[in-house]
Amino acid sequence: MANFYKKLEETLKTPLSTLGATNPQQLSAMISSNLRNPVGADPNKLKFMFGSEDDFMARYQNFEQLYKAALQEELQSTALSASRKRMIQGAMDAPVINLNLVGNYKARQSLISHLNSEVLPLEGLIKNFGAPGVGMPSSNLFRGAARYMTDMLGGGGHPVLSLINSLTFNIDPTKAGIEAFGYGKSNLPSAAALRASSEMSQRISRGPAGRWYIRFFKSHCRCRWGKKT
Repeated sequence: MANFYKKLEETLKTPLSTLGATNPQQLSAMISSNLRNPVGADPNKLKFMFGSEDDFMARYQNFEQLYKAALQEELQSTALSASRKRMIQGAMDAPVINLNLVGNYKARQSLISHLNSEVLPLEGLIKNFGAPGVGMPSSNLFRGAARYMTDMLGGGGHPVLSLINSLTFNIDPTKAGIEAFGYGKSNLPSAAALRASSEMSQRISRGPAGRWYIRFFKSHCRCRWGKKT
């Protein structure tokens, strides 16, 4: 964990002004914000940022359709090897989205841009919910790794929580602002997998155990991590 905080502070060699933090103290406050109030603890704030469950899923399905269209276009190439053709065909119905399979650089960058602007805008995520606060082990000596603390039950099973919960963010101290944060694009859940995970969380959160958890969390856990909000 100490190494994780050190990596985050190293990013401040160039100010993280786009994230609202220009010194290590402000960045530490952004990290503790995520620990005190996990993403999803405030359902209204979550919907304000990402829209309703249906709106978010519609955007995610559109992203998946663009991804499959890019793969389909590549399948039309006569220069495609038999092994790569089988790989792409298998990816069309796979439970994951792997943007690395999109061979056309321009098409791949367009998909990443669409993901970052329409589905999961990192700048808005960090500004509204703080920096990812749970440090993770990393074999990379030059980057830190972290995940967001999420409240799957308190968030009512919003699909964006399942997406965020599946991501490990890396922190690159050689980059500034929002560019310092990134995550892998080779193992994103398919729309069907994301919906299934969301529906499971919704069933749990609306049951007796889920309601008890939400009451307990609001009355105990947030007091332990920091002041009530």
